[in-house]
Amino acid sequence: MLQRNYFLVIAFLMSMTFSGFAFAENEEDDDSAESDDPVAVDLLKVRDTTLKSFSILKNLSSMVSVDAEIRGDDLVLFVKDYVGVVDVDVTAVSGSGSVSDSFYVHGSGYFVVDLSALASGEYEVELDMGTVRFTGQFAIN
Repeated sequence: MLQRNYFLVIAFLMSMTFSGFAFAENEEDDDSAESDDPVAVDLLKVRDTTLKSFSILKNLSSMVSVDAEIRGDDLVLFVKDYVGVVDVDVTAVSGSGSVSDSFYVHGSGYFVVDLSALASGEYEVELDMGTVRFTGQFAIN
């Protein structure tokens, strides 16, 4: 019985020692992960006022959703509930640089726009989807 108690005490102490190492290791990982986290870009949905009549296209376009993130030198776009071409324009607020790209979406998907050619500064992004536009701003440091 006494040997069993010693075994339990030693097992408990060993488990506490190793779990302390695991927590210390995770703290270091959290610090490095914070610098690589994607930065969300808030997008505002703007409807095109040129389409005045009721149509199926207008109703379908109202279900479109887009999320955007800056990941390193890339703008990553997540498009959902859309079929068609997405024109992406990224323009410097100061007017000193821009990037444009187009993607075809069939239902949903994610797309990457390379921003490595742009200098540090404030930028505006515009996504044109025919009857719906999304606009937003972000900064490159």
